[in-house]
Amino acid sequence: MNGLTVLELFCGGGIGAIGIKQAGYNIVKALDFDKHAIAAYRYNLGESCVEQADINSVDINELPTTDIIFGGPPCQSWSAAGKGEGDNDDRGKLVWRYLEIIEAKQPKAFVFENVKGIIGKKHRSTFESLITKFNEIGYNVNWQLINAWDYGVAQRR
Repeated sequence: MNGLTVLELFCGGGIGAIGIKQAGYNIVKALDFDKHAIAAYRYNLGESCVEQADINSVDINELPTTDIIFGGPPCQSWSAAGKGEGDNDDRGKLVWRYLEIIEAKQPKAFVFENVKGIIGKKHRSTFESLITKFNEIGYNVNWQLINAWDYGVAQRR
């Protein structure tokens, strides 16, 4: 363990948590909207820190203060496989809620994970606005497009 704590938002079935834990971080709370994702998270990690919650309804002040916030807001609004509605879709608006939580909690660092479509021409202005807002609230943002295949995942995306 490295002594650093993590709040995981949009945790899904725990795939991100596996890497977080292997890297030595302590996940103190994990949240997701989907009850099936919560069940998978508990099955995959045996964790009791995970809760089902609508991120829009969560009282930010009741979230733990942690060293890092890790999350990947839903990707369907940004994905080429989805309708591509971006932040005109309720799920797409969750990127702004994520920003709001980061601003309020002020972790030492955060990880924002999403699909390639969010940096594409159609959604580039939203992506650039997010980067600007993260910078305005005190973060020096670096981003990179990565291919999961390069990290041993059997998918080229």
